[in-house]
Order: sequence, then structure tokens, then C-alpha cells
Amino acid sequence: MSEGQAVGACPEARGEDGGRVLRRRRTMSIQSILGNVRVGIAGLGGMGSNVAVMLVRSGVRDLVLADFDAVDRSNIARQAYLPRHIGMPKVEALSEILREIDPDVRLDIHDTRLDPDNAFPVFRGCTIVCEAFDDPEQKSMLTETILSSSDDVVMVGCSGMAGYGDPNEIISYRALSRFYVCGDGMSDVSDGEGLNVARVSVCAGHMASTVIRLLLERDGDRQRIASDRLRMKQEDTPMFIKVPPELVGSMIKKGQQND
Repeated sequence: MSEGQAVGACPEARGEDGGRVLRRRRTMSIQSILGNVRVGIAGLGGMGSNVAVMLVRSGVRDLVLADFDAVDRSNIARQAYLPRHIGMPKVEALSEILREIDPDVRLDIHDTRLDPDNAFPVFRGCTIVCEAFDDPEQKSMLTETILSSSDDVVMVGCSGMAGYGDPNEIISYRALSRFYVCGDGMSDVSDGEGLNVARVSVCAGHMASTVIRLLLERDGDRQRIASDRLRMKQEDTPMFIKVPPELVGSMIKKGQQND
């Protein structure tokens, strides 16, 4: 694969056991929104690779992926890759994983180091760009470059997910009008505890959820979602399975007896 190559679907992987099954679990309005926006991810390590997987599983079908690194054995501990991907460029390995989840996903991959000259062109056309770098200087460069080069692109970054502290300390907040940050804002690998997959995954979940929320809250989309929910209610289409209280009590008692 070459830099900037668009990666299409795997024809042999199409069918009812592919992405179409995933899309059945979402309302038409939500699928229509998430399936027709482009999201960029800069850095495909523990944060970026997991965010990409979460977004595709949530219905996002058009991603721009950028990273210059290759998968090594140490990445298997907390990143989305498997042993079979060791030695592959991360953009190619992650593309393989995402196409296995949704064969119809559209991917634009860039096996390159981002800098002030190429960052905006790489992510041109994206509604949201996720900053998932480890290096503070790279974080600042990307955020400043994207926000100063566009009047409407939104950035979602991360800061602080290291160690074994309380996962509830990881939050999502709006730092600037078009810049959101996920993390505890304090912990760092230099503190000596390193990174663990559980806490990294919590932060990745915050990033993916923030991206999805922002996409669904754009002008006009909220009304479409509300209308879709009303239609489903009128058609008596269950969105959630409600468990009768008496059944809940019975399940609790049975569990206590098994203990």
C-alpha cells in the first residue's frame, strides 16, 4: 500500500455476517449520520487504534488513519493489534482489523509522520480529527495546525490515562470552542507506573463517545434522531428490552442460592 491509498471493502467478506448486521442495531437516523461523516485519527497506538475500532463498531464508516510506525510485540499488550500483525505498518494492520469488523468501511491511510506542512492536507474533509499521540510536542503541533487551518473542524485530544488510578478520574471536557480533551489531565508514564490497558481503554472510550456525541449533536441531526425515536415508539418497535421487576427479584434470589 502507498501513502494516501484508499482502502475499500473486502468483497469476500461482504454479506449478512458483515457490517450490515452491526448497522441493524442502530436507528436509521443515527446510522445515516454516522455513516456519512469522515473522522480522522492521528496516531494509531493504544488510544488511536482502540478509538478506531470503537468508532467503526458504532457505525462510523469513513476514517482517515495516519501513523508512521510499525507494530511490534510490545504493542500487543494494550493496542488493537494481534501477533499476526507484528512487523506490519500500523495503518495496514488496523485497516485489516477494521475491514473484518465492517467490510464496507472506507479507509484513507497515510503511513507518514505528520508535520505542520502535511497535517491539514492529510485530514482535509474530516468533520472531527482525533489526536492520539504520545509526544506532547506532536500533540501541540497537530492541534494548532488543524484548528488554525480550518474554521469548522473539531479536535478531540487526550491527556492523562497512565497508571492504575481511579478510572472515574478520566473525564471529557471542552477546552476550547472546537477542542475537546479526554483524560485525567495529570497522570503520565514518567510517573513510573506506565500504561495499563484498562485505563487506556477507558480514555479511548471517552474519546470515541465524545466523537459520536458531537456528530449526533450537529445542527438538524438532533431533530432527526428525536423524530426517528418517535416513529419507533408509534410503531411499537422496542429499542430496549425491559425486564419485569418480579423477574429481576427472582434472578437475584437464584444468584444468592448459587453462591
